[in-house]
Amino acid sequence: MVLFFLCVILPAEEAPLLPARVTDIEYVGAKRTRPVVLDRYVSFGVDDTIGADDLERARQELRESGLFADVLVETVPADDGVAVRFVLDEKWTLVPFPFFSASGGRYRGGLVLIESNAFGFDKQIVAVGIGGNTGFSTFLLYDDPAFLGSRWQTTLATSLGTDELERTDSGGSVLWRRDANVVAVTPRVGYRVTDALEPSVGVEFTAFDFQSEDPRAPDPGATGAVTPSVRVAFDDRRLGRVLFFGPEMTVETKLYGSDVSIDGEAEYSVPVAGLHRLRFRAAGGFGDRPLLLEQDVGGSDGYRTLPSGTLFADDYATVALFADVVVLEQNWGAVTLTPFWETGFFDTERTGRRAFYGPGGGLRVYIRQVAIPALGIDVAYNLVEESTVFSVAVGMGM
Repeated sequence: MVLFFLCVILPAEEAPLLPARVTDIEYVGAKRTRPVVLDRYVSFGVDDTIGADDLERARQELRESGLFADVLVETVPADDGVAVRFVLDEKWTLVPFPFFSASGGRYRGGLVLIESNAFGFDKQIVAVGIGGNTGFSTFLLYDDPAFLGSRWQTTLATSLGTDELERTDSGGSVLWRRDANVVAVTPRVGYRVTDALEPSVGVEFTAFDFQSEDPRAPDPGATGAVTPSVRVAFDDRRLGRVLFFGPEMTVETKLYGSDVSIDGEAEYSVPVAGLHRLRFRAAGGFGDRPLLLEQDVGGSDGYRTLPSGTLFADDYATVALFADVVVLEQNWGAVTLTPFWETGFFDTERTGRRAFYGPGGGLRVYIRQVAIPALGIDVAYNLVEESTVFSVAVGMGM
């Protein structure tokens, strides 16, 4: 979950000036971010008449851009209106992260390099190198949320590496295991219809080159695939003092030759005492997917009671309730604790339909100047299998 800590100063003595005509807009502290990017988040311009609501809206948009650790807004009297000054504290733009994760006997570690404001134009570049007891892989992502300053969004993701492809049942027993070289390239283009709604289309090119055999493994069929997809994302969350509140939803359909899959997830976050929140989450999908492209159903919100990286399914569903409690809030960042309950099922030809449900808890440590969690720990208990699933991640992977 992306986290921001921000505040606003609207001097009491200036309040009577509003509504008023804007004579000038000034950005202070934006050392890297280009003015054209800042203007995109501020809905008014010079000569527009604004009120306090317009200032609050602009402040909130800058907060939620992910570019700034703090945003202060000031109004300065002018002869025939007001000058608006945004005082900005930019986040670290180029951040190297050590990465470590462990779950169900599988561990990985490496380095993640994130440029969250490339060239000062609000572009994101992510480079990842990871190794562990299941292989080594690299990942590169380029994301442009406003191509040439427009509402078009473009993304290109590539990955290359050697991986241990493993499938287990929900109790952790290995069904089969094979090593393979894996290559994937996924370009995607979207259009921001509104600030909350963005449909997009993409295509994933994947290729598998198996390096080992396992007599228990079924015939994987084609070892290469071209998978087009259509996705609709809706995100109307608003940033509170620490956490986001409100609705978000994603629906995606993929085409595997003549077969189709549909996946969706929805989450609604309700504020509690202005600082904490309750999150209601539902997710699911169905379709006839190729063996090597089945949906991963372990190790994420709604599936914490299942092991990560080894459970894949054609059909699945989950509902979950989370209580995110901010237990520590300091100038450097914050710590949250999250008790939760989840229940669901997954279905494959190998295992049939299997239910899962149980309680769990998570911890997140966030750093004020960085947009992603620095540390995450989750523990969950699957009451069906009577098994405990533990995972820890440093840097990313949460």
